Amino acid sequence: MLNSSTTAEAHLEILQSFVTPSSSAPVLGDSSSEFALIMTSYLLSQQLYAKLGHAISQIVSPEVNFPKYRNRHLRSQPAEKKDQVPGLPHIISLITSTLSFSQNLTIEPLFIHILTIPLLPSRLPLTLLKELSSHLPLSSTHLLSPYTSIGSLPNEAKAHLIANLMMFAPPRYSAFQSKELDAYLSLLTYVLHSLPPNALEPPSTSNDKSWVDEGDSDDDTIRVEVVSVFATSPMPKLDAKTLKRLQNLPSPTHVSTLLGLYSSRDKVALFTFCSSICQAWPARQDKVLTNITGHAGGGFVRELYREHVRSSPLGAEVDGSALTGGHNSYVFVDLSQHLM
Repeated sequence: MLNSSTTAEAHLEILQSFVTPSSSAPVLGDSSSEFALIMTSYLLSQQLYAKLGHAISQIVSPEVNFPKYRNRHLRSQPAEKKDQVPGLPHIISLITSTLSFSQNLTIEPLFIHILTIPLLPSRLPLTLLKELSSHLPLSSTHLLSPYTSIGSLPNEAKAHLIANLMMFAPPRYSAFQSKELDAYLSLLTYVLHSLPPNALEPPSTSNDKSWVDEGDSDDDTIRVEVVSVFATSPMPKLDAKTLKRLQNLPSPTHVSTLLGLYSSRDKVALFTFCSSICQAWPARQDKVLTNITGHAGGGFVRELYREHVRSSPLGAEVDGSALTGGHNSYVFVDLSQHLM
C-alpha cells in the first residue's frame, strides 16, 4: 500500500472521501452520514485497519533500529523525511476520519491492529503523530469490554500495546472522567493479567538488566540494553525503545500521577491495576507498593481498607472460601497478599 504509485494514493483519497460524511454526500445524493456509516462498516469488514496497520508497520526510520521490525524490502527513510513517505498522510487521515465518525465500530480494530504496531510513535513524522494522537479514543475503552479479542493477542503484541499506550495516554489522564479512567486502567489490568506470571521479568538465568528501572522518562539519556537471552521467558525478545517505554508503566512518576488523580475517587481500579503490575513484573513490586503505602501518609491504604476490606469477608474474618469466587478473588486476595 505504501509505494511510489500515484494510483495507490488516489485510491486512499477516494476511500477517505467515502467515510467522511461531508465529502460523500454528492456521491450518493442521500444522507451523507448514512452512506459514510455503510462504507465504514463495509471497509472494516474487509479488514481495513489490519491493512492500514500492515502498511504503517513497513515504515522504517533511524529510530526503528531493531532488525526484527524492519522491512528488508524498503529502504530506511531519514527521520526528517518521514512525512514524505507516499500515501502515509492519507492512511492517517483515513484512520482519524473513521475514528471520529464511529468509535463503536473502530475502537476494537484500532487497539488490535494499530496500537499493537511495534514502535508506532517512531514510525510517524511529528505532524501525523499529533494528528493520530489527538483522535485516539482512549477515554472510550469501556466500549472494548469484555476485551476478548485483545486477550487473544500474542504476548509480544500485548507488550507493544502497553508501550504505545504509555506514550499516548498519560498526557491525557487529567481530562478523563472518573469512569473513563477506571475503564482505561481496567483495560491495562486485563492485558497484564492475560500475560503469563512474571512475563515482564527478565529470566532468572540471565544477568541482563534491561528490565531494571533506569528512570521515569523516555529521554535518550536512559541506558537500556536489549535482552540477549529469553530461553525461559514467556515474552519474546523486544527492542530497546520498547523496553524503555514499558518502564514507564510501573515508574514512580506514573504511579504517583494516578494516585493524585484518585485522591478523591474510589481506589479499587487503581489498586487492582497496581497489583497486576506486581504480578507481571515482580521486580518492580517493592517500588510500586512502597509508592502506594507511602502516598498521603498511608491514606490510600487506610481508605481502601475502610471502604472495601473491613466490610468484606476478609475483614470480617469469616470462612475464607468466600474470598475465592467472583469479584472477591480478583480484588480481595490481592489485598490480602499486598496489604495485610
